[in-house]
Amino acid sequence: MPSSFEFRNPEDHDAEVSNLLKSSGALLSLSRRKSRKYRQPEQNGNGLSQVSRLTHPGKGGTVGTDGTLVSGLTVKPMNKWLEEAAMSPIPKMLLSELVVENEVTILFGETASNKTVLSVQIAEWAAGGREIRGFVNDAGKEKVLFLDCELSAKQQEKRYSELLNGADYFSNHYKFSDLFDRAELSLDKCPKGMDLKDYVFLSIEMAIVDHGYNFLIVDNISALGSHTEQAKFAIPLMQAINHVKRKHAVTVLTLAHTPKRDSSRPLLLNDLQGSASLRNLCDAVFAIGKSQKDAEVRYIKQLKPRSVDMVYGEDNVIVCHLSKDANFLGLEVQGYSAESEHLSIRTDDEKQELTAKVRRLHDSGKSLREIAIETGVAKSTVSRMVSRVSQYPEKEAVGQYGTPVSDELCAECKKHPALNHGVCVFCATPINGDK
Repeated sequence: MPSSFEFRNPEDHDAEVSNLLKSSGALLSLSRRKSRKYRQPEQNGNGLSQVSRLTHPGKGGTVGTDGTLVSGLTVKPMNKWLEEAAMSPIPKMLLSELVVENEVTILFGETASNKTVLSVQIAEWAAGGREIRGFVNDAGKEKVLFLDCELSAKQQEKRYSELLNGADYFSNHYKFSDLFDRAELSLDKCPKGMDLKDYVFLSIEMAIVDHGYNFLIVDNISALGSHTEQAKFAIPLMQAINHVKRKHAVTVLTLAHTPKRDSSRPLLLNDLQGSASLRNLCDAVFAIGKSQKDAEVRYIKQLKPRSVDMVYGEDNVIVCHLSKDANFLGLEVQGYSAESEHLSIRTDDEKQELTAKVRRLHDSGKSLREIAIETGVAKSTVSRMVSRVSQYPEKEAVGQYGTPVSDELCAECKKHPALNHGVCVFCATPINGDK
């Protein structure tokens, strides 16, 4: 079987791939929905009334012999669903409670937080069926497809080999598991007239069918679809990912970015870049953050579980150290701690600087959302800051007592310097000249 996927005549390939080719236009059909005309309910062989087909003037879809679109609903009694579910084993953990079998999980983090390093590590652990210190893998060996849309093969080689002094080539390459495959995407092979997103998902499905993968890792989600900050694009994208998960019974881990953020704030679900639909329609979310303690320390935080308990929240994040052991760049678990230990603490000068920047951006006509993105501060925090600083002219640089504003805050709000008029502007506590 060739490693790159070329379109062939359906008659020349097995029935499952033929069906994929025929239905390729329907993968994201919700994103270009057209009007449909409902027919009168038909009677099936058991005499039960059903609406099984809809006329569909557009292209794509699973089509019946009469040229109509077959309904996408599978309806059964609830008890029947439970009976069928009882026949399959309970999904196992691939990376403790962070990644569970047959779920769609999103891992996000800021630039240089080593998301890709962690994802390659996860792929190797899963393919080798190994359990690494600090994590549980009770699923055994998985056949992994790593769709790499971020790094070149040469960049990956540097991470998993050694460079001897004066050498022109890397050597002593790490030996990955034979069940770990890497793929690159060649969009120039997309047939003329075919939607790129449909082509990407069709290629993924063909790879799963041809090679029997049961764990798909995508670096990163932007390769599957653009404009994910808009629900009208994010929803059909997540529906397509979930379609692949259910149809082929695969585990999906996709990486995502986070916009510029305030390093003094804890990682939150809202930090996941894109529409809220991304986090709403996936099964689980976890994040990797950079510790302010040490440039080589990272921490992993669980943000959304669906079928397991919340174990690695803000009071129990996983602390890792980034290191390269000869020919393998990876994260080594060091222990567990509160997330607060890894966050930065703003100085008074930094707080005043931030307040001034928010004022300038607000005065220039920027929206709260735009200010939040540019400063890395939560939108709700920006809203409070704008509300407070807009009450006072920028020329007022001192407080009521002629001393620096930061000296005229109450004890509780000393860490929040802002302009005031004899009261703490953050809690309205009267200030009696106490410093």
